[in-house]
Amino acid sequence: RWFSLPGMIAVLLMVFMPQGAGMLSQVRKRGVASLISMNESSGRVLCPHSAGKQEFGYIQVNKRNKYFYAVIEADIDPLTAPTFLYLAGGPGESSLIATMGFAGPCTLDSASDNPLLNEFSWTKRANSVWVDAP
Repeated sequence: RWFSLPGMIAVLLMVFMPQGAGMLSQVRKRGVASLISMNESSGRVLCPHSAGKQEFGYIQVNKRNKYFYAVIEADIDPLTAPTFLYLAGGPGESSLIATMGFAGPCTLDSASDNPLLNEFSWTKRANSVWVDAP
């Protein structure tokens, strides 16, 4: 695999949580997997026209809060492609605005709300991690 999901989640927890140091000690004791509630796509994807693999789900950060994320492989040579992390700006903003609006593998057709292949996608040549803002 081209990315380490546990490593990515540990970094995200440190970035997003003010009590990140305390969370890191929990990660060491229980493992990152205990903090993840992943909804594997089980055949469902954000963009059915994309060649890259796609995963999406939630990172559970405490009893009441979880962050949505999407991981999309590059369409071309994901094993050697660079990886970028997209964090939406502003409190509560969804990264899916960019993912489905202009930078992801698909955009939404305004007339039908159906996904259309995005010829200018950032994910053609780069792996991507998209995380909603808290």
